[in-house]
Amino acid sequence: MPDLLMLVGRRNLPKRDKLTVIYGKVLVNSFCLLDDRLTPIGTSVYLAASVIDHSCAANAFVSFLGNKLVVRSLVDWPDLDWTRVRISYLDAMNTREQRQTYLQRQYYFTCDCRLCRDDSHDLTMSTVPCGSPTCDAPVFIDETADGGVGPCEACGFKNFPDDLRQNYCRAAAFTRKRLDDLNEEDPDLEVWKEVIEVQEGVLHPLNVLRAKALDALLTATVNMRGWHTSLGLATLNHQAIRHYYGAKHPTYGLFLLKLVKIELNNLAFRTALDHLKDAEEILEAGLGSNHPLVYHELNFLLVQASEETRVEIQRSLMYGSHSHAATRTRS
Repeated sequence: MPDLLMLVGRRNLPKRDKLTVIYGKVLVNSFCLLDDRLTPIGTSVYLAASVIDHSCAANAFVSFLGNKLVVRSLVDWPDLDWTRVRISYLDAMNTREQRQTYLQRQYYFTCDCRLCRDDSHDLTMSTVPCGSPTCDAPVFIDETADGGVGPCEACGFKNFPDDLRQNYCRAAAFTRKRLDDLNEEDPDLEVWKEVIEVQEGVLHPLNVLRAKALDALLTATVNMRGWHTSLGLATLNHQAIRHYYGAKHPTYGLFLLKLVKIELNNLAFRTALDHLKDAEEILEAGLGSNHPLVYHELNFLLVQASEETRVEIQRSLMYGSHSHAATRTRS
């Protein structure tokens, strides 16, 4: 109230009880306002859109064109039924407990969506790699339990190190502490290198803490223009991002767009073009062809990748693959 008093003056300031009601309505019905790159920039209230319910496995996505809120379906509807349209109020790449706690604290309800009923999906978030050299399955680890880990449900392997649970709990706690202090736009490169080192060999690639740490390190590395290292990190985390967001979700499309830029800087033109076509399909469906991210940035990258691929093919035909490889090495 002191802040509002300075901003609007005493004459325009509502009574305390009325202000509490207004605050409550904004808290429960507001949207996170996004810029053209889907970066949060503020809070907004849209009365019509506020009636749309939540699902952690959303079938629709909210974006903005200026100050206009747009809801686009992520699935095909034989007949549009607004009572079945669901958007996500949170980041789905969190454990069920974290999602439930946030929704109860912020919106006062308990989610019972498909994802929240999927025990297997939730267990995958807390996993270690199978110890068998022929199996890459995730093995659930309960941080609150005692005793050994396993066996692996995929192959039956059970000879896990005696100190694996202890090492896992230490790596998980260290990661969570760093995530609490994470600057998403500008992560500290050295901090996240250390986190990944602590996790190495202990957390499975689909472990949600591993996925978040790799994403933070990738952002920090891209910010420093470490393109070669970035390509390795993006490749390592590709499966996890797709797993948690889904193959048609705009967040996965944004990841592909980042991957394309990395690949272009590594002269991987053909792979970049393939990923760009996937990103185009996802982002056009989720954001619309008139969204600035699509008709400006994505189309520019599409032209660039197509032209670079055409030139690469021409060089291969003219000089042969050996000469072309030498040219790429020199450049």
